[in-house]
Amino acid sequence: VAPEAPRAAAAPRTGLKNLGNTCYMNSVVQLLVHCDAFRGFFLDFIKQQAPLALGPVGIKREATITWKASAEEKKKPSELALATAVHGILRVLASGRWSSCAPHALVQAVWTHRGCQFANRRQNDAQEFLFFLIDRLSEELRADAAAGGSGGGGSGSGGLLDDFFGLEVVQEVKCGSCGAVSRRTELGGAGLLVSLPEPPAGGGTLKTSPAVALDACVDTALPAAEPLDGFACDKCGARCRASVSRRLGALPRALLLSIARTRFDLKKGRHKDARMVRFPLELDVARWRVEEGEAKAAAEGEAAAADGKYVLRAVLVHSGRSTDQGHYYSFARGAFVDGIGDGGWVELNDERVKAAEEGKVLGAEAFVLLYEAAAAPAAGGPAAPAPAGAEVEPKRRRRS
Repeated sequence: VAPEAPRAAAAPRTGLKNLGNTCYMNSVVQLLVHCDAFRGFFLDFIKQQAPLALGPVGIKREATITWKASAEEKKKPSELALATAVHGILRVLASGRWSSCAPHALVQAVWTHRGCQFANRRQNDAQEFLFFLIDRLSEELRADAAAGGSGGGGSGSGGLLDDFFGLEVVQEVKCGSCGAVSRRTELGGAGLLVSLPEPPAGGGTLKTSPAVALDACVDTALPAAEPLDGFACDKCGARCRASVSRRLGALPRALLLSIARTRFDLKKGRHKDARMVRFPLELDVARWRVEEGEAKAAAEGEAAAADGKYVLRAVLVHSGRSTDQGHYYSFARGAFVDGIGDGGWVELNDERVKAAEEGKVLGAEAFVLLYEAAAAPAAGGPAAPAPAGAEVEPKRRRRS
């Protein structure tokens, strides 16, 4: 009888140590490392192309164990690009060789660029850090491209990061007098910020209020039509009531949905809206897109997410009674360590890493949702290697 073949072990996961209220930072990093597009560049492409210049500091070709030593270095460097620190921590997380890592270099890089906003041992907002991180990395890539490097920044845009996360929102205003339509296209570099609908009378908590569907939250940011009083029409000159709609144009490879949970009223003051948001494992954004013909024009040359279908990759969670305090952690799906793993859900809570049931993920108090285009590489496998020059040259988006 032939011996039974050994079963493939689930891919190991590496946690991030909390260095004093840095759970907001850890949870964002673990969220992004499970984005195939983000990881494909900041880990795979840079690793293949090193040494190279990326941002103000060059990235050397080093062994992963050397990157871990650099990531845990406590000494404040004279200069440190955030892109370098991100690459270093991704090298450690993706290797799966260690149970945890103390991300001192990443913390120092954040303080170098925004020390006052993300001060040590102070409760910080994970959404604000996510926006900062994407914005700062975009700045470094633009600076590198302007200097003739290979960072891939586009003219007047975040370039590569826009290709990953940049979401086009088309706003249309229709005059109530003559019917003329004016249009403006905006590009959000870090996805879409959505709000929960107005709570039922008397407020509500996670335990007592009905759950809210994610669709209803997206509707608050992308209304099909809402009134606008006092609109001054450039065509007919009338000042009248108009209707405003906001629809999606060209879509990114990865869709970040940040849920605003801070509310204010005279009775409670500033408080957290802890109602449960029901979010799907698969999301189709077709209902929020511009008309079909316009959508095709807006997405011309866009291969990623062309059909508007996304799959859930990660969930960033906030636990606590107030947004001013509490704890952040993440759930993520899809193993990526050497392409090995069962693609199941895992809970990443600072340095504690463990398997998670799907029901627990879907019942979590979501703060940020990461969806990736259904056409992206499968969750259990590595991102496709980028041909030299291909990944760093962003697609050109149509501007209005």
